[in-house]
Amino acid sequence: MSTAARSREEIGRDNSEALRLVREVSVDVGPRLAGSAEEAAAASWLAANLEKAGFETTVEPFATPSSFALAYGLLAILSLVAFGVAFVLPLAAAVIGLVAVGLLFAENLTIECASRLVPRVTSRNVIGRRTAQGEAKRTVVVTAHIDSARAGIVFHPRMVKAFRVLFVLMVAGMVLIPIVSILQEFGATTTMLYAAAPFAAHLLVCLGILAHQHFLAPVVPGASDNASGVAALVLVARALPHLEATDVWIVGTGAEEAGLVGMLRLLQKHRFDRPTTYFLNIDSVASPKLRFNSSEGMLITRAADAHLLEVAGDAAEKADIEVTVAPARVISSDAVVALMRSYRVMTISAESTAHWHWPTDVVDNVAPDGPANAAYVATETIRTLDREAAGGQRAPVEQGAANRA
Repeated sequence: MSTAARSREEIGRDNSEALRLVREVSVDVGPRLAGSAEEAAAASWLAANLEKAGFETTVEPFATPSSFALAYGLLAILSLVAFGVAFVLPLAAAVIGLVAVGLLFAENLTIECASRLVPRVTSRNVIGRRTAQGEAKRTVVVTAHIDSARAGIVFHPRMVKAFRVLFVLMVAGMVLIPIVSILQEFGATTTMLYAAAPFAAHLLVCLGILAHQHFLAPVVPGASDNASGVAALVLVARALPHLEATDVWIVGTGAEEAGLVGMLRLLQKHRFDRPTTYFLNIDSVASPKLRFNSSEGMLITRAADAHLLEVAGDAAEKADIEVTVAPARVISSDAVVALMRSYRVMTISAESTAHWHWPTDVVDNVAPDGPANAAYVATETIRTLDREAAGGQRAPVEQGAANRA
């Protein structure tokens, strides 16, 4: 039996175990809103599984909004106020509008600003650590978020393809309002303000969508997003041997759907050496055909680490796992937090997002090959990185030109 075949067998390539783990998270625990009792139960479940796999495990609570919708709703309200004020006090409107735009870009750079102004709940990160047998020369952090999302109307299967268009138009409206306010202050006619009215109307629509998202939308089971990723974490933890020169962290993050907050708290509390630390993020791996995100970010993009993409690609090719490599700009994953802080990062996802953030995201729509394939690629990538470190190979300095795109 080949090395690749043995490794795939070790992580449960009979598929029944992968599907059982997904079922335990998405059915037995159920929908897992950030800060809910169900999210806490899923964190306890993961902690128990990591301890059984031989990892030193801790649970770290933190404060978070329960949803991203509150912060973005606040920004939409600020922009709408600026539009109304522009008819009588254009300079004040410009200031209000510019503040809203600044807060928007800060949030997309994963700098908490508007999100600090909304009510908080308690979420938690689950961290499993295993130190190297010898001198640690590298650290690999494998992450997957525990929580699941609300099924806002924008995620309806007939609307979800327009998600990015709606977001871009929202940003355009927020930027346009202070511009026309400044022009109004310097003598432009009121006609320009009326020209911005359709964008203000779109902001009002976005505010309604966000209100529905936070107050009315049901929480989804999250079998794909992201019980499949959590299942892959457990499979990786079970399959990994004690490595020679690599410290391994297995991290289940809380409150990803609330604004990537768990990942933010992880990097706030723990310091990692940037040149020698690699982050592997696993998110929504419900399809056997995997996708490696070549870059991520909704407004400002950062590229995945070129060396990680190469090593993971080699692992997938050896096991005949089909992979596409493509940018991810529709919505941000936990990887964006680390990318914005110049760490070496890549996300393993899946090609299909058919049930994304919708009540049909159930275990029956998860292909068991998905979590198993993701776990195999992550496991083999970590093993390769450890062999490089044990052999004295330094981490490549260059992360690829795309990382500066």
